[in-house]
Parts: sequence; structure tokens; C-alpha cells
Amino acid sequence: MSWKLIIAAQVHFEPNLFALAPGYFEQTAELNHIATFRLQVLGARKVLCTRTTEVLAFLQAHGTPSPSLKDVYKFMKEATSDQAKEYFGQAVIFQCIVRAGDIMYLPPGVVMAEATHERDPCVGCRVQSLHL
Repeated sequence: MSWKLIIAAQVHFEPNLFALAPGYFEQTAELNHIATFRLQVLGARKVLCTRTTEVLAFLQAHGTPSPSLKDVYKFMKEATSDQAKEYFGQAVIFQCIVRAGDIMYLPPGVVMAEATHERDPCVGCRVQSLHL
């Protein structure tokens, strides 16, 4: 491994903070779909994760000829209860509540929906990890 790669990895994978306001809901994926560790420092949030490839395959099977990541995020946010029930019945879903002091690992290629669990804001730290 060259020193240039190590220096670039150190700069790119520095820890950074995140904060979520009370009542927050969003669907997202980590930068470049790289594995990430998230340490929850304050508050709690409900997290639902699934593999991006599974959502893409589901959308394609249901009439979206060339689904994009934008389509995945839209589905995660706007799916009807019938669509969600059908998807959840066939896909691998990871669901948890993350509280202060918890560390959550997001594997590569995962898309997630998260919402603040309580009326308090959430604060945490995230670090991406590249598996070499």
C-alpha cells in the first residue's frame, strides 16, 4: 500500500459529528455507501436499514426499468403501506433503536431511514471504515 493512499484514507475517514432535530425523519446512505460506525452521544433514534441492491431489484420488478439511487430514497420515504408490507415480506430488514452510548455499524451498500425516537435532539459521531 502506498503512503499516498494511507494519507488520503486518514483525511477522508476522519470522525465527524451529526445532529438530528426532534421530529426528524430522513432516508439516506453513507457517503459512497462505505461501511460506517455511528456512536450515539445524546438522544435516541429509530433506524431501519436494508440493502440498496434489494430495493433496486424490488423497484425494477415493479415497473421501474432502470431504478436509480434517487428512486431508492423516494421509495424509502414515500412507499405506501401495501408497498412497504410487500417489500418487508421479501427483503432483509435491520431495525433498531439507537440510544446514547450505543454504537451502530452500517455495512457497505446499505440505505436507511431514521427518525428521532423521542422529542429530544440526537447527537452523535460517525466514522467511515474502508475494508482493505
